[in-house]
Amino acid sequence: MQFDEISDFHRRQRHITTQKCFQDITSTFDSFIDFFDNLEMLISGRNINPFIGRGKVYLLDTQLLRSAMFTLNSIKLCIEYGSISDCNTLMRKLRDDLFFYLYLLEVDNNQVVLFSECESFERVQEHNKQLNYVINWFNNELRNFDFKRNVITYLRKNKLIDQVIRNHNIQSEWDRISQNLNNYVHNNGLSFCVANYEMFSTKKIELILKEVTFKLEYIILVFVTLFILIKPHYIMASDYIEYMEVSMTPPEGCEYWVAPFIQDFVDRHIGSHSIELKKFIQSNIYMDLV
Repeated sequence: MQFDEISDFHRRQRHITTQKCFQDITSTFDSFIDFFDNLEMLISGRNINPFIGRGKVYLLDTQLLRSAMFTLNSIKLCIEYGSISDCNTLMRKLRDDLFFYLYLLEVDNNQVVLFSECESFERVQEHNKQLNYVINWFNNELRNFDFKRNVITYLRKNKLIDQVIRNHNIQSEWDRISQNLNNYVHNNGLSFCVANYEMFSTKKIELILKEVTFKLEYIILVFVTLFILIKPHYIMASDYIEYMEVSMTPPEGCEYWVAPFIQDFVDRHIGSHSIELKKFIQSNIYMDLV
């Protein structure tokens, strides 16, 4: 029997999109797409990070955030057509892109070692090694760069990042999600293959989308937590800049105001996940996060 691609895809699409749980997960994806859109607009152009190497200046703006926003939309389309394997494979990409962005921001933070006479030769050497990775990335030449060994290990050298991971039980759930996503990326079993085309029951669809939602929310929750700790001033509301742009004196302390959509995310996602995690963030940044 000849395989009818169009009817098969449309049949799966109808089967998925008529489920209530599909509407729920679509709303979740749309809210995260809006979040990254707002985050990109908030920091674009005003927090451009320069990296200098090989006689050139490389500028990091919001490229990875914008890419993440489009990846989220691609994942949503995969779910619509029941391509669960592709959905999880793209989620691994989303995770890697977001955390590589954190890695770049942390390398930028550590550029201060190049301008300090008090830093050890070993620390300067270590920074130059990381800077070389960054320059290779800008030149599309990044090789032998492992996510866990290079990104996570480097981020955890930041004592604050290491503390939040250890004290708030982030590592164990993170590892479980990572292994699950790796199974799809590397096709580590028959079930991870057939998930792309199997016609699932309504109950199975609900379980799958619930798991997808959990993984997505957790990845973004951890990303935002570390993002705030690494670059607290990036969550500054636009009020201060808007006052300055019209030559008006900003209200006292408004440079510490937090963008409303960031506050909303912290309340709805981080605070609901763990009030202690929210308190940790509040106590370790200088911004007025409430």
